[in-house]
Amino acid sequence: MTVFVLFAFLLQSPWDGGIAVESSQKLFLNARSAVLTADERLLVTDMEQNAVIIVAGDNSIQRSFGQKGWGNDAFDGPRDITSTFLLEILVTDRDNERVQRFDKDMVFVRSYDRNTLGLDAPLRPVASAQSQQGEIFILDEEGKRVIWADTRGRMKGTFSIGNRPFSEPKDILISQDDVLFVLDDSQVHRFDTFGNLTGTIPLPDGNAWESISLSDGYLYVVSPGSILIHSLNTGAEAVITQSKIIGMEQDSPFRAAVHTGEGIIILTSTSVYRCSIRTYDR
Repeated sequence: MTVFVLFAFLLQSPWDGGIAVESSQKLFLNARSAVLTADERLLVTDMEQNAVIIVAGDNSIQRSFGQKGWGNDAFDGPRDITSTFLLEILVTDRDNERVQRFDKDMVFVRSYDRNTLGLDAPLRPVASAQSQQGEIFILDEEGKRVIWADTRGRMKGTFSIGNRPFSEPKDILISQDDVLFVLDDSQVHRFDTFGNLTGTIPLPDGNAWESISLSDGYLYVVSPGSILIHSLNTGAEAVITQSKIIGMEQDSPFRAAVHTGEGIIILTSTSVYRCSIRTYDR
């Protein structure tokens, strides 16, 4: 039975088996975001170490890249990380007010900042994404908007929700068919790549939702205490809390969740957990 089928079962029926930790390791001081690249490398940003950490399949640190500073190989509060379809890496370097682009070997390529984008207003990026055409979308906490740039890094425009700014923008991602998702307080807004709003997914109130990821038609929305799995096809939802995960250390805030071919990788502020989904016959 594939992981896709298991998730479908999970979303449509009671918890028969739950999620079990298969392996874990404490690696971080203050992990913030994670991405699984197309070549199956797990990349994690650590805001305390001001570094990008590449985690191997056995949960060892394959490489740590970066340090605190202003240069092209340094960060100050790296908030978000994403991988493009060409395996390039975008790191949202929030407190340096820029997004840095690296190739697959973490060699610096380009910076997107207030000067290169030609912005008059301050820039406080919290997340970024790239379309299949190579356009860049930067979520700006300061202006509560999305900044849209072309393949050369030149700004094409900005957008939010009609004529009003976002409320509390947290994260942005783009699907393989170029649907843009923006996590904004207790909602996820959907846009096309021209900035047209095409729909909104309401989220349960009372959660400090922080990050989103997408895989196989399922949207993963993460708060410190829970992970919401939302089916884009049916609208069915399931909520994962630490108490529902067999073998997970309690009281460590969730930071990100990434679907893999074998299950799900859950990132907390200090550790990585590789989990499987267990279901039992009735």
